[in-house]
Amino acid sequence: MNNDAKEPPAEIAYKFAGEAFRLWQGLLRVRSLRFVSPSATPGWDGIGVGSVVVRSFEDTVLVFTESGAWRPTQGGETQFSNVFRWTLRGDGLISLEHLRYGLDNPVYLFDLAPVSASEWAPVKAYLCNRDCYTAQVRLGESKIRVCWAITGPKKNERIEYTYQ
Repeated sequence: MNNDAKEPPAEIAYKFAGEAFRLWQGLLRVRSLRFVSPSATPGWDGIGVGSVVVRSFEDTVLVFTESGAWRPTQGGETQFSNVFRWTLRGDGLISLEHLRYGLDNPVYLFDLAPVSASEWAPVKAYLCNRDCYTAQVRLGESKIRVCWAITGPKKNERIEYTYQ
């Protein structure tokens, strides 16, 4: 699959120097994903593997189209697909949206702020009914890890994504 995301222009690199630009460069290089869910809830535990097509609609907007196979520890393999939009903001934050309803109807998740040179955390968690979604983002040399936590009255899940 071809990715049409390109390195941002020099003026974008200058404006967003530092942590945001380093994470942005890492996001531009993503081509695959693997995620693991060590859940006690049947159906939520397993491993997913797939590809990521990264498209750049503007210099500061990336859309990840993810697809692959989910293999629960019990049961058969299932195909999955997901679409996320990452937006590099002028204030140094990066917004994350889930595009489950299409590009024109995003589900805003949260703004990510740098905690250190290689770690990002939500400014505020995403609440969906009584469930709370958060994610820690860690930038490595050749990969990005996104560790999701979903908690609520009936949920206590951890999902670790590795993007490469």
